[in-house]
Amino acid sequence: MRAPFTALLFVITVSYPVPQALCKKSLEMVALKVYHMQNLCELNHYQVFREIRVHSSLQHQHIIHLIAAFEVSSSAAEAVLVEA
Repeated sequence: MRAPFTALLFVITVSYPVPQALCKKSLEMVALKVYHMQNLCELNHYQVFREIRVHSSLQHQHIIHLIAAFEVSSSAAEAVLVEA
């Protein structure tokens, strides 16, 4: 099954690019947080997975909601977090 998200555009801010996508189901714009796992040390791998675990359990009006998290490719070279 295909993910409901497709890459749409990249918004360039003053300090860094923010990749975005459009949800095909809700038509909501979402932010994509991409980690290049092969460039991270073992501690950073742990921190990424901890961020996913903690963030997925949070529900608060002032915290961006984590919609999904997944790895891209069979080698898991990138981890992507989808937030709205």
